[in-house]
Amino acid sequence: MAQQYDPTEVNVLVNGEVVTGFAEDSMVTAEPIEDKIELHKGTQGEGTFVINANDGGEINITLAHNSPSLDTLKSLYDGDEIFAIDIQDNNEDFNESAGGSEAMVSNIGSMERGGGVSDREVTILVNEYENV
Repeated sequence: MAQQYDPTEVNVLVNGEVVTGFAEDSMVTAEPIEDKIELHKGTQGEGTFVINANDGGEINITLAHNSPSLDTLKSLYDGDEIFAIDIQDNNEDFNESAGGSEAMVSNIGSMERGGGVSDREVTILVNEYENV
């Protein structure tokens, strides 16, 4: 059976406020900063699995340069503020969420202007990143 995907069923919330004004082809990416498990191999080939204690994550939001949410993100960046972020995919076939209660904007992205609307990628780091 074919699956359906509706991008309007994906929401990004920053401090409970819905982010709007995404770029044309990309909205958001979210991933852990490091692998959960690492493998240590000794010189004689013995192996040990190491559980990585770094549970941080990185979220990249791609906005149009005229996005109304860009002002909010710039304000959080300028104020070095900690905030909650939640990504919710409410599509029936892809129901998933990611984020965390402690996040900070680490990079507001580059300013670009040209003959059309340009993209701006905002990077957010998340302490105790969750992906469910």
